[in-house]
Amino acid sequence: MVTAPTNKKPVDRSGQALCLACGLCCDGTIHTDVRLSADDDIAPLAASGIQILLDRNPRVFMQPCAAHKNCICTIYGDRPRSCRNYQCMLLKRFKGGEILQDEALRIIRMAVSLKDAVKQKMLATSGDNEWRLDEFGEGLTKIIEASRLAATDIDYAHLFRNFVALQWCLDQFFREKPRMPWPTPPLPKKSKTA
Repeated sequence: MVTAPTNKKPVDRSGQALCLACGLCCDGTIHTDVRLSADDDIAPLAASGIQILLDRNPRVFMQPCAAHKNCICTIYGDRPRSCRNYQCMLLKRFKGGEILQDEALRIIRMAVSLKDAVKQKMLATSGDNEWRLDEFGEGLTKIIEASRLAATDIDYAHLFRNFVALQWCLDQFFREKPRMPWPTPPLPKKSKTA
């Protein structure tokens, strides 16, 4: 029996392809800061432009990471322990065989697209050139709570929609613990039978 050759490449179960397509854990989308352990060498971090907050215990640096360039870690060999150990839920599911690489990459593209849409709208509406998703989320919440948005302000409506969609995506596929209190769909009521 002769089998036809396949053009499929073997799947790398390390998840490297996913990480190189993503970068959400390094660009400030998933995490606000990176905790450093006592044995992390801070010299290569500082040399790459990472500003370490030495007055905090434990020491941290804020996201986005200055060493993260085009989804590549420029200090990969010297990255902190917490970076070496971190695996998002999507990566864990992929490594565990629960999700195929193509599906994981589709989810990553969706999340990156949502992040980019939020960033673009944020820059257009606020003019702020800094990208800190956590600060932006807090600011957006304050604006909404203070009812400073006009019901017809379409730019903010699109921004809010994209922001909520991004948070849902991160909570569903990337974060260990959801940040948003998503409502649980109601269970169907049991019918009473006589």
